[in-house]
Amino acid sequence: MKTIVVLFHPNPEESVRNKILIDAIKKVKNVTVHVVSGQFKMSRLKKSC
Repeated sequence: MKTIVVLFHPNPEESVRNKILIDAIKKVKNVTVHVVSGQFKMSRLKKSC
């Protein structure tokens, strides 16, 4: 079985916490990380929550 982690962040390159998370996930077998950035607007997400 393979696990996919999808990470949404407006600027993942500057996120210290997300870098730590991604580095830890990369050490786990059968896990793929997809980072989504610049493809959404935070204001749209906040309104829908």
